[in-house]
Amino acid sequence: ATGDKQFIEIYFDRLKGLYDFINSRLNEAGYVYECKGDWVFIDWSDLDRGGAMCAEQILLWRCRNAMASLSELMGLDGDEYRRSADKLRRNILRDFWREDRGAFIDCYTTGLEKVTRHANIFAIMYDFVSPTRAKKIARCVLENDEINHITTPYFEFFELNALCKLGKLSAAQKKIESYWGGMVALG
Repeated sequence: ATGDKQFIEIYFDRLKGLYDFINSRLNEAGYVYECKGDWVFIDWSDLDRGGAMCAEQILLWRCRNAMASLSELMGLDGDEYRRSADKLRRNILRDFWREDRGAFIDCYTTGLEKVTRHANIFAIMYDFVSPTRAKKIARCVLENDEINHITTPYFEFFELNALCKLGKLSAAQKKIESYWGGMVALG
């Protein structure tokens, strides 16, 4: 975030080690999934956790792009990270995006085709999708009361971030007043 090369120099090997560990835990499709003994946490919500989850894959995509940027900051080649991120993005769009619903589903292997806000929020927040598709997600998911609402302050931050990114400041303000305002009102 700051471009502090000295800080990155200190921690780059650790970051690379964590990245390599994550990559050692991918399934045959190249997705992060819950290995035996792992606990994958996105949020305390009713997500379809029956296989690789879209929200995790978008975070992995973001991680690969971050590793490319960090490598380049260190004077190293980030192309392999970017190629890997691009391939992952294509696969995510193929497996998780549902054009007719204007949304990403949680998991494509269970057949449930469940849409929650989580992956869709990450897609907007991290510029995973085009501005046109982000607006479609906002309309079909974030502004759709049939999609379960976020219930934790932790993930509500991400939804507020996505709303602000889309310029929906009054909607974000209403959520803040309703959610945290309710907490303040209760003492």
